[in-house]
Amino acid sequence: MRKSAPAKDLILILTGIGYQESYIRITLSQMKRRGELITPQRGDYQLTTQDQTYVTELEKKVKSINADQVMYTLVLTGFHADHAVVRQQTANLLHRLGFGNMGNGVYVGIGDKRSVREALTLDDQDSVKVVLTSAITPTPTAEEISQWWDLERVTEQIQALAHQLDQLMGQGDLATFDNLTLLQRYLQLIDLVGAYYASDPMLPKVLVGSDWLGYWVLRRMLTYGQQIVASVDKTGPFHDYFDFGVLTR
Repeated sequence: MRKSAPAKDLILILTGIGYQESYIRITLSQMKRRGELITPQRGDYQLTTQDQTYVTELEKKVKSINADQVMYTLVLTGFHADHAVVRQQTANLLHRLGFGNMGNGVYVGIGDKRSVREALTLDDQDSVKVVLTSAITPTPTAEEISQWWDLERVTEQIQALAHQLDQLMGQGDLATFDNLTLLQRYLQLIDLVGAYYASDPMLPKVLVGSDWLGYWVLRRMLTYGQQIVASVDKTGPFHDYFDFGVLTR
């Protein structure tokens, strides 16, 4: 996507996929207050570096899928009995960050995620330990992997996303669309990719097998995105809103 965009362009693009102008303006203002957007000049909006890291982190996850060797980050918690609220808040945060729940206050993440300690704003820092290891002993079974990351629930969510993707892909021939329509379709796809990113822990194939449903859906999303980008008229309006490299990296 281009570095910055005029508000009028954003409104034109987003109203075309069902958003109300008033909602768009309110959301832009809220994102600016949260530090997710800046205004390099009056009437223009630009993502901050912090928000752009979302794409970078997704790229890292995609690469880790094919890793032959897996590093694990273990978070060991030991909260007092009267700290039930903090315990649940910590569990919710670790879940959002892609950690599996091994039970008994132990959570496991894929790769080096020791920086998670910075996200755990705890009064009692001694109640949490973060450890990086190259192996879990004994080696977890497929059933344990499924249980830790609740893959049955994840499968249901991904199946719903696959259905939404089918509906999106069935809405006309890309070759007949102008750049504005392609951009709107691209943004709808990005919404689905974001939902996928939040749903699938994207575990390495060595843990869940190469036939995991999430991999298939992700490949379809990336392929469709490449088809959208390939259909863009690079001399026409809105062409500079597309990142022509992100889907091939």
